[in-house]
Amino acid sequence: MENVFRKFAPLCALVMKPSGDSVEFLGTAFAVHSSGYLATAAHVVKGQGKIVISPSNDATGFQTASQKLRCIDTSVVEMDEKNDVALLKFNDPVGLKLTGELFGDSNRLIPGAAIMHLGYPFGKTGSLVLAMRSGRLAAKVENPQGVRQLYVEGVAYSGAAGGPLIDVSRGTIVGVINQQLGLVPKPSEREFEFKLPIATELTFAAPIDALLDLIPAQH
Repeated sequence: MENVFRKFAPLCALVMKPSGDSVEFLGTAFAVHSSGYLATAAHVVKGQGKIVISPSNDATGFQTASQKLRCIDTSVVEMDEKNDVALLKFNDPVGLKLTGELFGDSNRLIPGAAIMHLGYPFGKTGSLVLAMRSGRLAAKVENPQGVRQLYVEGVAYSGAAGGPLIDVSRGTIVGVINQQLGLVPKPSEREFEFKLPIATELTFAAPIDALLDLIPAQH
């Protein structure tokens, strides 16, 4: 698991929007191509106007808590609200070093598979710390509209929205954390005696296929 962390931690970044003389933390993104493309959840950037990205520092040792940010102007180039994924791109060329195979196949995942996800639990407040959480794939679900989601045991930190979901055994990204419950049809009170919303210890992620469909073929 340590090698998987070393591979993907450098790809992660904070997603923010300018707010006066400061910035407002929105969520997590991760690099998906050396041309300057990054991925996040659609709800993280929807309607936010100007977006800036602050790349991850070295997260393999003791991370230094800091309020100093290196912000890079970024644009939303594609968005799929139905699957809650979005594609960003740096406005100016930025050298991204991506090594090895990045993307896996969520269709090959079976409930019980070991997974991990990365994100920023504290945002920009207090400390700029990239953290990981590990668990197991709990279920794979498809709603009547054909939208698919991966259910992961354990609740993700709120700042992890837009971060990568990783298949630990294969060392590949298989999803994008979104945490939204709305893609699963809610039962009516006629069918069940309990009232909604239902408390859950699960985190939700969009399968990586939904993101790959947004990346231009030539890249």
